[in-house]
Amino acid sequence: MYTKLCRVVGVTHYPPKSLYIRSFLTHAELKILGNSSNGGLGLIGWTLIWTLIAYFVYGSVELALSVALFNILLSVALLLSIVPVVGTPIYYFIATVKIIPFVYSVTQLYPTWITRWIFGLNMIGAIIMWIAVMGILAD
Repeated sequence: MYTKLCRVVGVTHYPPKSLYIRSFLTHAELKILGNSSNGGLGLIGWTLIWTLIAYFVYGSVELALSVALFNILLSVALLLSIVPVVGTPIYYFIATVKIIPFVYSVTQLYPTWITRWIFGLNMIGAIIMWIAVMGILAD
């Protein structure tokens, strides 16, 4: 189970087993922030890309920053999918009932293909995280 956990997170070196929880969290946090050794973009990289695209689609800096807020909130809520069995449904509920209406009401953001893509990709990420956690627990 320990080596499988390290493979899921992408660890190439295995720390002592007594530190594996701390190691898992450290590497997961680094991947989320974008400091991954395998070239992943992480939260910061994807937020910059979506913000740049949103500037050209919406035509204003305010709405581009609203897309950045939208992406950050959905990505942070994505950590809910680590919860075994019910993580992804909880993430879907929180995203659709709380986060998306909140961002639409606070900002002048309106639904376009960008917001749908951000939500869809985060939902795919939630499903992948859920499958990985269930695979680790099944082992």
